[in-house]
Amino acid sequence: MAQVVRVKDEERTGGVPPSPGTRAATAAPEFLRRPAVWVSERIRRTRQFLHEVRVELRHVTWPSRTDVRSTTIVVLITVAFFGLYFFLLDYGIAQIVNLVFERFRP
Repeated sequence: MAQVVRVKDEERTGGVPPSPGTRAATAAPEFLRRPAVWVSERIRRTRQFLHEVRVELRHVTWPSRTDVRSTTIVVLITVAFFGLYFFLLDYGIAQIVNLVFERFRP
């Protein structure tokens, strides 16, 4: 890969190889070669992104207050039901395990 870059640099400079102390211009990243362009491009892209976010948020169908309240109640009831279910299941299994240990105690 380094040889390909060296050959392309020689073609660009008219066949004269660069001196060993110099680096090719393509080795530096874009933001180091042209910082003003890089910064302005980042700002433009950020503004474009925020504009697209705003446009997409306008398309969102937001739930009404009654929808939020009713789904919250359903979630709370479901959590309470499963909490009680797992509590009873755990309690029952613990009692069975205790009976087994009591039965086979040395």
